[in-house]
Amino acid sequence: MIQHQEITERVKSLILKNHVSDYYVWKNAKIPNASFSMMINNKAKWKLEFLVGISKLFNEPLNWLIFGEKEHFEKELIQENKKIKEENILLREEVATYRTIKKEFLKLAPQEQTTSKKK
Repeated sequence: MIQHQEITERVKSLILKNHVSDYYVWKNAKIPNASFSMMINNKAKWKLEFLVGISKLFNEPLNWLIFGEKEHFEKELIQENKKIKEENILLREEVATYRTIKKEFLKLAPQEQTTSKKK
């Protein structure tokens, strides 16, 4: 069952997250002001056509807006995965650099021991 109050909370979260006004939403999603006001104040049920407009306006999945499904977080997971891959590449590069430095250090180490024994 669709919980209209939960839809309202998700719409409000989008408004806050994107730092926009109610006016921006109803104007750009082509929702009559009175209708938007009634729906955002839980005095009327959300109409599908208006939710489609809000979904497109904020580039958010309609499923998430209506049902609160996890698909909304797909974008965030993709971004997080990308960051982890980039960090992994940087770490591999650092390890390779460390190994090169270690190898060079070990080559020099026996020479230093020989030099210090002669003294």
